[in-house]
Amino acid sequence: MARTIRLLLRSSTRWCWITLILNLMLWSIRPTLATAQPVPPALLQATLPRLSDSNPYNLVALGGLIYFTASDLQHGLELWRTDGTEAGTRIVRDIQAGVRGSGIWQLMSYNNQLVFVADDGRSGRELWISDGTEHGTRMLADIHAGAGSSHPLGLIEMGGKLYFSADDGQYGRELWVTDGTERGTRMVRDLALGSRSSDPQELVAAGDTLYFVADDGTRGVELWRSDGSERGTRMVRDLAPGRASSMPAALTVMGDGLYFVANDGVAGYELWRSDGTEAGTYLVRDLATGIFGSSPMQLTPVGDTLFFVANDGLVGAELWRSDGTELGTYLVRDIYPGAVSSGVWYLTAVGDALVFTASDGVYGYELWRSDGTATGTQLIHDIHAGAADAFPSFFAPQFTLGQAVLYFVADDGHNGRELWRTDGTATGTALVHAIRAGREGSAPDALFEMNGVLYFAADDGHNGRELWRTDGSSATTRMVRDINPQPVPPNTSAGPTMPLTPTTR
Repeated sequence: MARTIRLLLRSSTRWCWITLILNLMLWSIRPTLATAQPVPPALLQATLPRLSDSNPYNLVALGGLIYFTASDLQHGLELWRTDGTEAGTRIVRDIQAGVRGSGIWQLMSYNNQLVFVADDGRSGRELWISDGTEHGTRMLADIHAGAGSSHPLGLIEMGGKLYFSADDGQYGRELWVTDGTERGTRMVRDLALGSRSSDPQELVAAGDTLYFVADDGTRGVELWRSDGSERGTRMVRDLAPGRASSMPAALTVMGDGLYFVANDGVAGYELWRSDGTEAGTYLVRDLATGIFGSSPMQLTPVGDTLFFVANDGLVGAELWRSDGTELGTYLVRDIYPGAVSSGVWYLTAVGDALVFTASDGVYGYELWRSDGTATGTQLIHDIHAGAADAFPSFFAPQFTLGQAVLYFVADDGHNGRELWRTDGTATGTALVHAIRAGREGSAPDALFEMNGVLYFAADDGHNGRELWRTDGSSATTRMVRDINPQPVPPNTSAGPTMPLTPTTR
């Protein structure tokens, strides 16, 4: 939802308005007011930044180090790195000098380097590259020459190259590619001729084929594919013929197929599959009769099974599965019996099982798992006992010596929202550490695992939201470094001073 709003703010095209409407429709299949179900956990986690927060985010592993974005009162939001120690945690480069910060985002590893979007205060928001050193951090290409911003979006690697959408100020927002050099950064094809934008989005790679959604200005928003060349970039199929838009979304690769949600104007929003050819692009199954469809969402592959959430109009929004065939697409289990939705959320593949959050109407929002069968879809543990909600969220799988473990955030009713872990059993589900004493909790997020160590952001109530690490035990859970120390008010003889930041969120 937040991503859709950001896209809307960056573009004035019809495509973004349609995307917003679609996402609002998909959002509505979660528990409604009539079911008296709680709101999704993602909405409960939002907190307002404070002066004492560094807010570590965008964690990426490269060369045995963790890179991330963080803010301090001296540099603003910039690129940082850590080896897991306090002494080894430092800023990489102050790209936009001063407290304003360069606003780094979309950080990812590519070809043994880091690629991200940043604004140095002179060239606008452009594509940058870094080898992890100050001198090796530079702008890759000034796509929108001068102070204008090309706003690169949707970075995805395929065939050793990086694809994304950008606006060079001349051809509108189109598909671009780079090999990591300025000379090798170019537009792939101008789909909407002239200054109009085709707005490529939902970029995913399947082998040597890039799939994306775009509007060429004549056939509406449809599914496209590209091999990286101008001639090899074409529409897959015009699902809603003419200027109408099928609005493909949730593009997901499983096996040799691409799965997505689209509306052909007849069946409504339903699950589709494609092999990249027009003939091989088809509706998997019409789950809900009528023009609105079942609105599938959260498409999540586990092995050769695609799990998703859909509303067939009979049992509410529940967990479904598909093998890409009509007969192989069916309801896994009506978790909240009847027409009430169970609010299935945070679908995550953990080994050969699916773990997610749901409410069966008895235990509230808790942690569940499924092997794809009705009997194998069970509550793992009632973390917040009774009908209360634990709201498990922010899942981060870890695999050590062939054993799968899942880290997540939950509220047991005593410690607030803290870090938990599970091996998929009730006895193997436990609180890692109560970082912030009392009922408020440290509200961990940005969970990222590397080499058996989980890194995350949390607020202990004293140092603000900072970078933490753990190996899964309480004894080894500690703050890496207080990147943005809270300012200390000057001593006065007039008694206690007012705090510089709010003490509650």
